[in-house]
Amino acid sequence: MYGYVSIKPDFNTRAIIARICNRYELPLMPIQDLHITLIYDKTNPLEDDKDNNKDLVFDDAKVVGYKIMGTGKWRALTLIIDSPLITYRHEELMKLGFNHSFPSYIPHLSIAYQPDESSNIKEKMDEAMLDFRNVSLTFFKEKWEPIKED
Repeated sequence: MYGYVSIKPDFNTRAIIARICNRYELPLMPIQDLHITLIYDKTNPLEDDKDNNKDLVFDDAKVVGYKIMGTGKWRALTLIIDSPLITYRHEELMKLGFNHSFPSYIPHLSIAYQPDESSNIKEKMDEAMLDFRNVSLTFFKEKWEPIKED
């Protein structure tokens, strides 16, 4: 049973994100944990992953903003991503029978969970956006997993 689909940043994208976060002293989760969620469906509706397209490459991603999203342990500092390819894949997955467990789909890349909002993070992110907006990001390695409630 599958309900969670994600994609990973490629090596160059991980390096770009790490360089910018380091330059502006931004928090960053372990680089290997970076991902974009394509689908989060708590009902785990699909029996198999025959439609998992591991070879897709999403090479049109741009950072268009940032936001602190989520609650509790999933509260995250995120980069808001604009990518017609990522949005199209999300829509394709919905047509396969997934339902997204959130009111709307906002492509985003969480860069840190439970960020310390007292550390001038918004000012730092405002400055970092000058760099983030000038790079193209690439994502790949679609991965399907069951959702495990914790």
